[in-house]
Amino acid sequence: MIMIAGTLRVPTKNMDAARSAIGRLIKETQKEAGCLDFRFSEDLADAGLLHMTERWADQATLDAHRQSDHLKEFRPIGEILGITERNIFQYEVTSERKL
Repeated sequence: MIMIAGTLRVPTKNMDAARSAIGRLIKETQKEAGCLDFRFSEDLADAGLLHMTERWADQATLDAHRQSDHLKEFRPIGEILGITERNIFQYEVTSERKL
């Protein structure tokens, strides 16, 4: 399994537009084969900071996502929204257990 986790920042004045654009991205991405989880959340203590987590069945499905039309359409929207401070990391998960 592949996990993506990190943060990014959106100017607070653009948060409504970001919620809408990211919501569309989430809806389409969650339909993809191999997508186990794809989520964004707002930091309650730091306005404009978004946390993201993704889980993918394998590298091939993540690679396919990176070439998806909806992600390609989102990239310029992210620039227009002023998304900055992208601190996103990829992890290879070899085991998982519920706590």
